[in-house]
Amino acid sequence: MFLNYYKVRKMAKMKQLLLVLIIPLLATGYVHSQVVINEIMAANDGVVFSPNGDNSDYIELYNTSSSPVSLYGYTLTDNTNSPNKFVFPLNAFIPAYGYVMVWLDSDTNNVVDFHATFNLSGSDGELVALYRYGVRVDYVAFGFQIPDKTLSRIPTGTGTWKLGNATPGEPNTSVTMGNPMALRINEWMATNSSGDDWLEIYNPRTNGPVDMSLMYFTSMKMDGSGDTATSIIPPLSFINSNAFLQLLCDKHPEKGANHLDFALSSTYGETTSLYLSNRLTLVDRVAFGPQIRNISMGRLPDGSTNIVYFLSGRATPEESNFIPITNLVVNEVLAHTDPPLEDAIEFYNTTSNQVDISGWWLSNEEDNPYKYRIPTNTIIPAFGYKVFYEYQFNVGANAFNLNSAHGDEICLFAANSDGSLTGYRLAKDFGASENGVSLGRYVKSTGGTDLVPMSSLSFTTNPLYYVTKDDPPSYIGLFRLGTGAPNPYPLVGPVVFSEIMYHPPDINGTNDDIYNEYIELNNISSNSTPLYSTADNAPAQYTNTWHLRGEVDFDFPQGIVMPPNGKVLIVNFDPVANPTQLTSFCQKYGIATNTPMFGPYKGKLSNRSATIELYKPDPVQLPPHPDAGYVPYIFVEKVKYEDRNLWPTNADGGGYSLHRFNYNGYANDVTNWFSALPTPGIGFFPPSIQTQPSNQTVSVGGTANFSVIATGSYLRYQWYFNGMLLVNSTNSVLAIQNVDTNNAGNYWVVVSNAAGSVTSEIAVLTIATGAKPEFAIPTIQTDGTIQLILKGTEGQAYAIDASTNLIDWVLLITITNTNSSVSIMDFTTNAPKKFYRSRVVQ
Repeated sequence: MFLNYYKVRKMAKMKQLLLVLIIPLLATGYVHSQVVINEIMAANDGVVFSPNGDNSDYIELYNTSSSPVSLYGYTLTDNTNSPNKFVFPLNAFIPAYGYVMVWLDSDTNNVVDFHATFNLSGSDGELVALYRYGVRVDYVAFGFQIPDKTLSRIPTGTGTWKLGNATPGEPNTSVTMGNPMALRINEWMATNSSGDDWLEIYNPRTNGPVDMSLMYFTSMKMDGSGDTATSIIPPLSFINSNAFLQLLCDKHPEKGANHLDFALSSTYGETTSLYLSNRLTLVDRVAFGPQIRNISMGRLPDGSTNIVYFLSGRATPEESNFIPITNLVVNEVLAHTDPPLEDAIEFYNTTSNQVDISGWWLSNEEDNPYKYRIPTNTIIPAFGYKVFYEYQFNVGANAFNLNSAHGDEICLFAANSDGSLTGYRLAKDFGASENGVSLGRYVKSTGGTDLVPMSSLSFTTNPLYYVTKDDPPSYIGLFRLGTGAPNPYPLVGPVVFSEIMYHPPDINGTNDDIYNEYIELNNISSNSTPLYSTADNAPAQYTNTWHLRGEVDFDFPQGIVMPPNGKVLIVNFDPVANPTQLTSFCQKYGIATNTPMFGPYKGKLSNRSATIELYKPDPVQLPPHPDAGYVPYIFVEKVKYEDRNLWPTNADGGGYSLHRFNYNGYANDVTNWFSALPTPGIGFFPPSIQTQPSNQTVSVGGTANFSVIATGSYLRYQWYFNGMLLVNSTNSVLAIQNVDTNNAGNYWVVVSNAAGSVTSEIAVLTIATGAKPEFAIPTIQTDGTIQLILKGTEGQAYAIDASTNLIDWVLLITITNTNSSVSIMDFTTNAPKKFYRSRVVQ
């Protein structure tokens, strides 16, 4: 009995001991596993692509053993409270010393690659945990990451976590690291109306990536209190070379790795310091006094000792600090070229003083200024131009050209004589462009500017040097002689926005009527325009159709062709699948149900302000082009409407739509839009006079009738007399009865609608005061006829009527006086009595 009791007690103690030993292992995550997390991509900007062609983040597992391992029972998660976010299927396994990829893109699993539904944050930091039958077997927590770099075990499967290169399914490789002592607190904002306080860390381009793990911040207010706040950067947090990292000073480090445990004082100012992880070695320190709301402060140029204020709206968190160059603008860019053309960049001096840009840097990357050094003695004259050609900037070790398929940017950096940057910069980005078409600066009526396709090239004023894409390749030398010129009018059409109904009247006064919105397009050319690519450089080009982008997204169906001067509507419902709504829409606007109509678009038109853009496909890029298979989309036009700032307000829920004044005019300008009653698919036409009012000569007491025939939508008429508005004279016909000499003068009419107005020619009313006819005493001739002698005004037309009862009158003759009197004979005299009258004919 004693022995048995002893054995029971001993086994109980062993169970307790096992519990004591096992629980810490589970808590620390060090349970041994043959399968480990090996590589993590949390900020994939396109360095690698998943099997389905997405630039997804991923988690790579590695089998450290010499035998295949079944993955059944293994799970992955980014939340330890929910370990089964991704569960490997029953037949999943990992080869000996092999890899398995889990792409974070929600696609369908296959036997080689797997797809999880959760995502990782490369800015806030995350954790990744691997479980087997509910027991955590591997785990890593990390902070902010560098785009296109990975968190990798070095060496593969067994080493410590380091910054690595993307090597999915292959052995890991490490990245050469930079010196953390080169980091600088580069910019800060202590009172930010739009969000939290923040500071920015800068890692110079000459330094490699830096591991900021456990680096230590202190910040002390300048109020004399001596209180110091501290914050620690989480492990495995990295900043790239030539990079800017924004850290939010919101006292909430639990929100993510880029949140610090203190705020900045704008009232007193701060002394903020950055230390290495030993908390002793000072890396950088800035001290500043009281700050102004929404005004940032920082180093100019980046990383220097020169501290400046940046004006409101000029803060550049996570971007290079700069002060804009204001006396120069990018005036014209040509990026899509074949001989005799080449890439060209034109600058314009907007001031009355010359600008010396000798030694400055020209580049197509804000983060890489040092590409083309502008030669000495390069001066842009007052209100003058300077053109740089590809043969100049596309040479040498830092050569560049402009990307026409994806678009690019133009960057001009002011520099000292030794080439060092001063912090002044001009930058302008642009989209894709078609062959031989430049993008030029267009100044709108409000003073704002757009960079849009131009109707012709304008790099020269000399017609001998004017070259187009259709000229022989040998003309490239002439093209390079251009020194700049004013821009022509923008390229408009062939398809344009013609009408926008962005806010129909609310339903019951409260509910947004999204299904009666629409966008109308018009083909302003005399030719049919296919809304798809017609390029013959690759098969199936017709599948690349025109797009609407901006506030709403819509891709036109295949095969749509707009006839000359034709219209189409894009609506917020499917006119094929929803015939009930189609009928309701057509009844509301009084149009036929067969009106060309497509939809639905994604999103809705804002009731306040929105940008709508139209794009067309360019030919697909072909090998050996590095973008082979890519379809560039070319900007056609855009409009940014508003319900304020000179835009008509009654289009905002008042039952009116926006109509375009001039289809051939630039779209994105408030002066080219007006509000009027909606005419979807029909068009709102400006007034035009077809028949002018004619001169009138009327006797005193007679009636004058002026009329005009005009065409247009919703016409209004207003008649004028000798410069004075005639009250209540608002019809196409003006009748003046019982005229007298006061009515003589000039009459005209103004015909108008919301699209504009047109004034008629002047019609003159003459009062014929001497035109009243008079009869001499009639005489009976020997043959029984009666002779009438009529006196009147020479050149005046008269009618002679006869009657036997003074009630029924019969016209005898209409004559025009050629002398002071006219003799008329009446041969019908069989009545017992007869009466005659004469009247003026108008």
